[in-house]
Amino acid sequence: MKRPDHRRTQRPDDGEEEEEQSAHLSNTNVAAQVKFNELKQQGISSDQLLTWSGLVDIAEQYEMADKNSKDVFYNCSTPWFGEMCQYKFDDDSPSEFNQIVQNTFDNRSGILGNITSGTCYRFLKDCDRGPWPLCLDWREICDGKSDCFNGEDEQMCEELEVNQCAEDEYRCHNGQCIPSVFSHDGMLNLDCLDGSDEREYYATGNNKPAYTFSSNCINIPTFRCEERSNRYLNRFSCGDGQYNNNADMPATTTYCKNNRDKEINRKLLFVFDYIENIRCRQTFYCALHANRSFGSDRIGDVLTPLPMFEGQWDKDCEPLIENCFTEWLVLPEKPIMFGFFQFVYFTNRSVEEFKNNIRPDFVCFDAKKCPFLLDDEVPIEIIDGLTCCRVSNSTLADVIEDFNTMSSKFSTIFEKCLTIGTELSCTNPSNFYCNQSLKCISAHRVNDGFKDCYDDTDGDESFPTCSLNDSNRFNCEDLPEKCLSFVAVGNGIRECIRNGRDEKIYKKQDFNPTMSYLKLCSGWGAHGPDVEFTDSGSVDPSDCEWWPCDNAYVHCDNVWDCLNGADELNCPNATCSFNEHECISGESGLTYCLPISQMFDERIDNCSEFRLRNLYFSNGSRVNYQKYYPWNMSKCLTQDNICDWAPMALIPQEDVCLQDHRLIVLPWSSIFNRTDTETELCKIDRKDFRKDSHYFLTSFRFGDFPPKSSSLSIVHTSTVRKDTRKTFHTDTRKNWYCHRGILVLHSVNQTKKCLCPPSYFGSRCQWQSQRISFTFQLVSLQAAFTNSVFQVVIMLIDKQGEIARYHEQIMYIPAHDCATKFNRYLLYPHRPKHYLNNYSIRIDLFDKTTLNFLASWHLPIPFQFLPVNRLSAQLFIPKYGERESCDLSCGLHGRCVRYSNSNSSSYCRCDSGYSGTSCNVTYICHCSVNSICLSPSICVCPLHTFGSYCYLKRSICNSNPCQHDGTCIPSDDRVDLQSIMCICKEGYYGSRCEYSSSRIILRLDKTIVSTSSFVLIHFIRIFEDTEHERMTRFKKIPIDNDLIIIYASQPFNILFLQLPNQSYYLAILRETFSPTENIDTSILSKQRCSNITDLLNLTIANLEQIKRAKFYPMLCRKNPQLRCLYDENLMCICDLDRFANCFSFNHSMNNDCQGYNDCKNDGQCFRNSEVCPTSSICACKECFYGSKCQFSTKSYIVSLDPIIGYYIKPNVAWYRQSSIVIVSMMITLLIFGIGLISGSFSIITFQSQKLKEVGCGYYLLTSSISSTFMVFLLTIKFFHLLLSQMEIIQNRSLLLFNCITNDVALKVLLALNEWLFACVAIERCINVIQGVNFNKGKSKRVAKWVIPSLFLIIILSNIHDPIYRELIDDQDEDEHRVWCFVQYSSSMNIYNSSMTLIHFFGPLLTNLISVFLTVKYMVRNRSTLESTTSFKQQLSQNKRLLFPPGMIVLLGTPRLIITFMNRCMKTMRDPWLYLFGYFISFIPSILIFFTFILPSENYKKQFQTAIQQQLRRFRSS
Repeated sequence: MKRPDHRRTQRPDDGEEEEEQSAHLSNTNVAAQVKFNELKQQGISSDQLLTWSGLVDIAEQYEMADKNSKDVFYNCSTPWFGEMCQYKFDDDSPSEFNQIVQNTFDNRSGILGNITSGTCYRFLKDCDRGPWPLCLDWREICDGKSDCFNGEDEQMCEELEVNQCAEDEYRCHNGQCIPSVFSHDGMLNLDCLDGSDEREYYATGNNKPAYTFSSNCINIPTFRCEERSNRYLNRFSCGDGQYNNNADMPATTTYCKNNRDKEINRKLLFVFDYIENIRCRQTFYCALHANRSFGSDRIGDVLTPLPMFEGQWDKDCEPLIENCFTEWLVLPEKPIMFGFFQFVYFTNRSVEEFKNNIRPDFVCFDAKKCPFLLDDEVPIEIIDGLTCCRVSNSTLADVIEDFNTMSSKFSTIFEKCLTIGTELSCTNPSNFYCNQSLKCISAHRVNDGFKDCYDDTDGDESFPTCSLNDSNRFNCEDLPEKCLSFVAVGNGIRECIRNGRDEKIYKKQDFNPTMSYLKLCSGWGAHGPDVEFTDSGSVDPSDCEWWPCDNAYVHCDNVWDCLNGADELNCPNATCSFNEHECISGESGLTYCLPISQMFDERIDNCSEFRLRNLYFSNGSRVNYQKYYPWNMSKCLTQDNICDWAPMALIPQEDVCLQDHRLIVLPWSSIFNRTDTETELCKIDRKDFRKDSHYFLTSFRFGDFPPKSSSLSIVHTSTVRKDTRKTFHTDTRKNWYCHRGILVLHSVNQTKKCLCPPSYFGSRCQWQSQRISFTFQLVSLQAAFTNSVFQVVIMLIDKQGEIARYHEQIMYIPAHDCATKFNRYLLYPHRPKHYLNNYSIRIDLFDKTTLNFLASWHLPIPFQFLPVNRLSAQLFIPKYGERESCDLSCGLHGRCVRYSNSNSSSYCRCDSGYSGTSCNVTYICHCSVNSICLSPSICVCPLHTFGSYCYLKRSICNSNPCQHDGTCIPSDDRVDLQSIMCICKEGYYGSRCEYSSSRIILRLDKTIVSTSSFVLIHFIRIFEDTEHERMTRFKKIPIDNDLIIIYASQPFNILFLQLPNQSYYLAILRETFSPTENIDTSILSKQRCSNITDLLNLTIANLEQIKRAKFYPMLCRKNPQLRCLYDENLMCICDLDRFANCFSFNHSMNNDCQGYNDCKNDGQCFRNSEVCPTSSICACKECFYGSKCQFSTKSYIVSLDPIIGYYIKPNVAWYRQSSIVIVSMMITLLIFGIGLISGSFSIITFQSQKLKEVGCGYYLLTSSISSTFMVFLLTIKFFHLLLSQMEIIQNRSLLLFNCITNDVALKVLLALNEWLFACVAIERCINVIQGVNFNKGKSKRVAKWVIPSLFLIIILSNIHDPIYRELIDDQDEDEHRVWCFVQYSSSMNIYNSSMTLIHFFGPLLTNLISVFLTVKYMVRNRSTLESTTSFKQQLSQNKRLLFPPGMIVLLGTPRLIITFMNRCMKTMRDPWLYLFGYFISFIPSILIFFTFILPSENYKKQFQTAIQQQLRRFRSS
């Protein structure tokens, strides 16, 4: 059995003594007592102590103790628990603690008549009204009426009335402010202390005021009731969240389930313990109650004819004066009768007078609480500070026979006391003044459904409440000037008198109801239109002729919409067989099943007038077809068939029967037997109302698209959990012994003790706590946080910034807890609380995995004079590392942190062991070394440790019970030590990720692939009894193919694809979802959903939507290939009957992730949910790529990474890679082979001393060496990219080294080669120009200087590149990649681009100019020389000079064209051109042998000589 809390049980406080525990130990409750040192010698772990029902605190104490500790561990016998096994529950059966709590409260419904005690609020020292039920309840503070004699309970309450809220807040009726998003988010989610943010639970009838509210609170122990006050002022609080409409007590009818109102009646009218003289007490009782009864009793919610209280019957009373020796007697003891009064009876009144009249002689009251009586009555005397008077007959009847009459009379007086004042004007100009009632009220209480002014001017419809400029109001559309306070919405009274819209609000969406397409032409019953669309009018039946009479929303809804009732045939649970109508005989009660093939209509001569139809049944007899129309003559029955307007052969036949409401069938229409007598056979068994469930989206007649596969995958049978909750029944007195707490039995003598919730304390939980009830919701708008685990620490801090001892911690997992509202208590450190401490709340957020601090929020506590401070907040988790700096001085042991919810507020976050506003106060931290210490009593534990000081370890996830590589997260240790949560990988689901999800393969059309890099996938799930649900996912389109694979772990009926440009494609339709079905389908252009503006003419398209939408079925019927269509609010499916089955669909797309856009380079950010995003995706502009658009293909492409990187598939063998990767590998190997051969031969050739007599030899030798190195580096570059993207190489150090060196080295060597070729071209050009005057020695000296200079200059021009390079993790939903990323500043980018262009165009232009000059001087030399050699011969003779630069210019031209034709690679799907451009840049370097040596006879001879020398050396060796 799990304990109520895994921590040490607290001792009762408040000075109440508890028996010494050690004196009650026995073998009954303790199985064994073992010292810690003995346990450690036996190797017992703290985990084992926990399995032995040890408390967490004891297990942690054991973990922290040394091996010599003499502390004792008490191993408890079942069912005992506690530090010393001193407690057990009243029921011995093993149960979860929450089950015990629930059962305890469930069983309280059976003890209604036995409750004689309750809880009280005791912290107003001058407000002693006596014990329960007369004592003060905390809900009676600031409730609009003075319950304390000195009015202490209503002091400072005006602050609530005048309080205003921010624009993004909702103002509760009591003045509290909550986030606007919390209002009307569910009747179980009360955030206002008075519950005015939600519709009320009430008991009422026939549009009469509700008499009681939240009557089920006696069974509810949660915030919904515990932290709940009265919705309106001046109501009666039952003390547990229930309250009654009548505030005056005693009352003749009681409603409190806990009997507080009934017990107050008894105390006020029937208990005279304050009269010391017993004889006098009995006589007074007899005088008032002899032969009288009071009130009406109730059994549960049923009012009985029995009286609530019986007096003394048939008994003669003695005169008061004989037994009472005072001049008068008072009733009751204190002035609380009917709120403010005390009755005075003279003891000299006769017995006979009492028999006939119990009217008091005087009525005493506090004049300040009921000033209007001073105007109507003349005060006689002041008694004990009260004003007493003889109430006139005009106020109170002369004769009052019993207290029932008294109650009815004083209820009016009480109401006047509360609603009539003496103010002549309002000091606060924002207040509302009741002219006739002379009272000022808050403007927020005008039109709030409650009469605050006795003359009801605050509810006057003529008062323009809509002009109050109050956003927290509800406009009655039928009364344009009447704007209700939201508290009046859903209170049981139709304040919007004409249409009652205020009582149709259940959730936020109901405030702005949208058009219900399903009811447009489906709202016609037997008596015409029966459905309203707007609050002011009903739907016009015109333009509905395109709607099938048997469509998805009228099929089997109890009403005949087809004239032959085809829409009500073959329904589920039907009594009759196929195509038979049920018919019931009115006389015999027999049921007939009539086949429609034997049904007839009597022909009608004149259908222009309203006519009732006569229906007939014939069982084989001959029929006159001129008089009767047989239903089996046509598939569809129309008015034209029944009316003699056209020959039968000329009536067109539809493939689908359309609506025809010109003739109707009334409920219980008669069917006559087609005989000579034409007697009535029976009546149609049908209803005149529709099933409401048909007004939700249905998949009926969707069909299955694509068709379902005949073979399905293995079926996984889900285990349905049965309700294993046990019930136990306790003695009713025991059940209520602890009031709102839980009874436990203490020690072997089983003394009754109580476990109190935070809202109560005391030996019997009889005192109500001062507390903070805090509701909060964490909002993570970043998909990156989805699978994170956070620790939330909620602390109470005083004005000095000191953290109070009481705190709360919560483990928060966005994937599991998104949109969850947490309710937590914070108790003040003192009783009563210190009002001057000005407490506030601080919330800290930590990453529970790393314990990194993330954020803090600060919430002030307003209205600290209230006993219960109700706070609600929505806390937005900021981005990682997003912290604004602040300048608060925090000394050496702290740092300034700005609160995330405030731009101007900050605090000093102190190191462990330090506290105070400046972190200058030291304390001893007892937390474990791997945890964080926030205060002496607060430790923040990492994910797999727990305990007050974080010394205990959670081992439950060590073996990872989550299947298929799911992530195991232990549950919050404050909730359960043995449970976990599994976060499943895509493709699996289940509590342990044990089931395979339905796999869906979508093969995309090329038009889709060319339009976008990703798609949005909308899953629509349909329910029978509620609105459909939509879930959206993103999916990247793979770069190397046209199919995407998704997994559906949740049922769905419709699947849409959406492109970012708002194009929709219908992918899948399923009438019923099969969780084991794998779907493979193509998405073609014909599946594109059309916008209605493309289908309708302008006249219809410009109609308002409510009229335009009626034509949507026409679009489906006239466009046979159309599968879906949409407008601004609807999405429609053309079903099997070509009916447009439409449903609401929000088309709006936020492209900046609601301000959390982390896409770079102006990329658009899309999230799959605005509330609980689990994924986001970036739509990149042209020339950018990456999951965050962080990579650019602008400028000249000098790396393979952006060209083929995304084409390399992780964890896929090289031979199964895409074609571009295989081609790139072949080209790389080809370049390597050719380059290695060419480089080797060139090095051998240019090592010749003869060739090094001129500079060209040195240039070409250096180029040969660098080219050889370059092909090696290129090969390394390619295979490193391949292996790293295949995730074979994962070493970060190796990846970083290659990132920094490889591309830079390739750039340097490539530029060096090109400049060396340019130097060769320059020298040869000079040689041609100078001819015989060419200086070889000078050429040689220049080369030796130029080569190192070039190398140094090129290195220096690229030295910036490695500095800016880093490894970037590129993570998206499908894969994780590591890229080598370089990002320059704007100025550095200009410099880098300039250097790239210089190294590219410099050599290219040099070669081009050299060719031009060489040709020019060759022509000149020919003209000056006396030679018969032709120009062609000269070119042939000097081809060795022209061929290399010409070849370099030729090979450089494609690079030049690619560079200027496309400034960037716009999409990753078009890489071939850029791949060609990349590899072509290496060709000149690998062709040195072919470019320089083979065309030159001199070089060729030197090559042959060098080869021969190498061969001779080889042979000789």
